[in-house]
Formats: sequence, C-alpha cells, structure tokens
Amino acid sequence: MADLPAPAASKAGAAIDELLSAPLNRREYVELHPVDKPQVVHCHPALRLLTAEGRQPEHSAEEWIGPHLGRIVDGDVSGARPAARRFVEPGVGRSCVAADIVFSSNDTPPGWPAAADFLLTGTGLTPYGAAGFVNVGRRLDGRLSLTRALYRKDCAERLSDAGCRTSLAVATLKLPGRPIDMPDGSVSAPAVLLRAFRSLVRVKQLDPIACALHSARHGLLALQYVLAEADRRLGATLPRGDVLRCALARAFEHYGPAELDLPALLGDIHASGAHALIRQIRLAIIQQAAAPLLARTVATLRAVRADADDDGRLDPDRLWTYSHWFSRQLGRQLGLFKQQRFLHDYHYPGIRRNGAWVYSLVENNVTLAAEFADLETGVFVDADIEHIRHHIQLSTDEILTLRRHYAALHQRDVQAAARVAHTLDTIVRLLCPHGGGAAQRVFAAAYRQASK
Repeated sequence: MADLPAPAASKAGAAIDELLSAPLNRREYVELHPVDKPQVVHCHPALRLLTAEGRQPEHSAEEWIGPHLGRIVDGDVSGARPAARRFVEPGVGRSCVAADIVFSSNDTPPGWPAAADFLLTGTGLTPYGAAGFVNVGRRLDGRLSLTRALYRKDCAERLSDAGCRTSLAVATLKLPGRPIDMPDGSVSAPAVLLRAFRSLVRVKQLDPIACALHSARHGLLALQYVLAEADRRLGATLPRGDVLRCALARAFEHYGPAELDLPALLGDIHASGAHALIRQIRLAIIQQAAAPLLARTVATLRAVRADADDDGRLDPDRLWTYSHWFSRQLGRQLGLFKQQRFLHDYHYPGIRRNGAWVYSLVENNVTLAAEFADLETGVFVDADIEHIRHHIQLSTDEILTLRRHYAALHQRDVQAAARVAHTLDTIVRLLCPHGGGAAQRVFAAAYRQASK
C-alpha cells in the first residue's frame, strides 16, 4: 500500500484548542506513542484522515486507523515511529481531541457536520488526570476496557435509534498489554475508543475555572489567576499574607466539589464581601469564554438544520432561541429515556458500587449540542440480564432492583437534566439578558410531550 499522507494538525477554522484555552490561555497536550499491532474491532466507513493541506484522501479507514489511532501515552517511546501530539480539553482525565479526522463529505451521517468533533478515550492519563484528579469513584489510570468501550457503542446506538442525541462510537481498537481488572473479578483487554460529537464542548466548559477544579494542580493555577484578577480590580497587589487575600482564597473554595461548583456559583445571587468579588470575577470569565463557544455551536447546529423540526428557529442574534432549543432537546430526550426505561447512571443506594461515586448526569457530560457525551454508566434496565451482567458487572439482584424502582430512579435523571438546562440558560442570560429564563418551563413541556 502507498504511504498515507501526513495528517493535518487540525481542521481548518475549528481552532477548538484556542477557544477552550481562553481566557486562561493555558493549553495541555499529550504525546501519544504507537503500540504494537493494535486490532481494529470496528470503524465507521465514512471516517477520513485530513492531510496537512486539509484535503480528504479516499483511503478507507481500515488502511490508516490502526497505526494512526493505536497510540497511548505509555506506548513505544523509542522514537522508531514519531509520537502524535493531541490537545486535551480542560478538565478531562483520559481523553484527547483527534482534530485531524473528519467524516467523508460524500458519506456524512444524516444530521451531522462533516467536520464533526472527534475524541479519543483510553489513551492514558492527561496532564489533568495525572495531577490529582477529583474522585469519580474509581482510581483513574487513563485506561479503558474493551468491554466498556463496546458497551458505550451499544448504548449510543440504541439511544440514537430511539431519537436521542448522543456521541457516536465510530471506532474501537483493541490494544495489547496488561488486561484491565473488572469489578466482578473478570478481566478485559484495554482499548481506545474514538467518538464523534456534533460539538464536543460540554456545558461545564463554558467556565474555564470550573473545569480546572477537576485537577488539584490546575485548580491551584485557577486560584492564582482569579487572585491576580482581584489584584487588578482592587488596583493593588495583595500581600501574600493579607487578610483579604485569605478571605478571597476561602471564597474561591466556597462553592464545593468540582461537579457542583458551576451551578452553585451561578445560583449564589446573594453573595457579599469576598464571595461577591470572586463571583463577579468568575462570571466575567464565563462571559468571555462562553461567547465564542456558543457562537461556534449555533453556527454548526444551523448548518445541519438541527432546528428543522423544532417549534422555534435558532437565531445567532437572539441567543435565547438557542437556550430554548437546548432545553427542549434535553426535555424531549428524557421523555425518550422514560419510554426506553433507560437510566443515565446505575449508581444508586442499594447498588454495591454506589460508594462515593460522582453522579454522571451533570454539566460535564452534556454537550452544547444537547448530546449525552458519556454513557459508560447508563443502562437499559429491561435489557437481557446476561448482557448487563457481562458489560457493567451488576448482579441479577441489582438489575432487578433497578427494574422495580425505575420510575423513582428516572426522576433523578429528570431533575439532573433540568438542572443542566437551567445552568446553560443562566449562562446564556449573562450574554443575552432579554428573552431567557424559560428553560425550566420549556424543558418540562418537552418532557411531558415525549414521555406520553
């Protein structure tokens, strides 16, 4: 086979690394090294690798996907084959952006942009994950099991077939190396998963500070940035031991764990003193970061006519139309969850691995395109018991518990999704004060309609 063209650094005009790095102006990357003989388990036939000139050669995905994506942080570092440098989104622990991949312009899935966003998961710890990641219920090692990768693909396809908006699992590679221990005592081969997104930007990533809090080291850098901004606003450099500086540092930590920080910040309308100053600074940062990210999302959604069947049309000059669209899409999809008897997260009291798990239906797992990004903890409770047992290692009793109590457990998903819609709407109102504020009503109406 002829040599494949050199891959492009990124899609022309995408600049997702620039958008997600502002205003803190800090970018993190991983160097991915090749592994020996990765095995392609499946790949979408429309995947194409961009050249350095931005062209789409017609090489089939099977020809390049193994050597191109079969790379991890701890791969072959001998230098025999060059490493691939990939951008890491703020606050992400084991995934990186594959900006040199597109869908074929002749074979793009319906409703998707050819220049979709692509994300690689299971490539190893990122600088965020390696710097003391927040507790998510399991030790973060940067790896992904083949069992869970295929489960994500199955969940995404079933939800998509039902009319939901999810990321698509477009390629899975089985990797050599040490097997991964599963919760039930079995083992699984490691894997790398490539997912496609209409927009990979999560709601939480509209706030660069909130994302930084997922990592101990980056949280400290965010604090330093906010204190420097406080210095600028107060017109003087605060002494390191100053009482006010200490009060500001305490105020910075006021909003709680990383997964709760953004909603708590937006809802703290009665903040005073140091808390008010910290909140003021952070809201200004959100306004600066969110405007270009939302503009990018609305442009993408309009290009693929995502609002074609919606009651209202997306208008980039009236951003509240996007907030209404987002709330309507989330409400509609939660209604479909109910029809399909799907739970976004099986971690509930009475399920053995509940523990200190961070509930997954949060702002960090819903994209600006109203997509559910991460389905590893999701479960169709009426699916074949052996299928569930094999893929997510729940016992038969636990599966039956989820089935019996589905109606009550589903309401937690509904409340969580409604909160995400409210968070997005609150941020939109920072940029567009007029016309917003109806997220909860729009969400509830769409949920009622879809769940009938």
